[in-house]
Amino acid sequence: MSKNNKNIEILNIPLSELKPFEDNPFKVRLDESMDELTESVQQSGVLSPIIARPNKDGGYEILSGHRRAKACEIAGMQRLKYHILAQKSRQMY
Repeated sequence: MSKNNKNIEILNIPLSELKPFEDNPFKVRLDESMDELTESVQQSGVLSPIIARPNKDGGYEILSGHRRAKACEIAGMQRLKYHILAQKSRQMY
C-alpha cells in the first residue's frame, strides 16, 4: 500500500470486494467496446486504477471505473489496483 496524499491510498484488493456505486448514471454494457477493453486489460493490464471508497456494508464501492472492473472480471483477474478514498463522505463527489 502506498499513500499519495492524506485522502487517497492505492491498494491491490480482490475484485470480489467491489460493489457498484448505486447512483452511477452509466450502465456497463457487454458489447464490442467491452470486448476491446477486456482484450486491452489482458494484454496490458489496467493503466488507470479505478476509484473506490469503503462501503458501510463491507468491501468497497466503485465510484469511477465500473467498465475497467468488469473487463478485469471478464479477463479472469482476481485482484486489481484501486485508488481508495479514505473519507467515506459522499460530499467528495
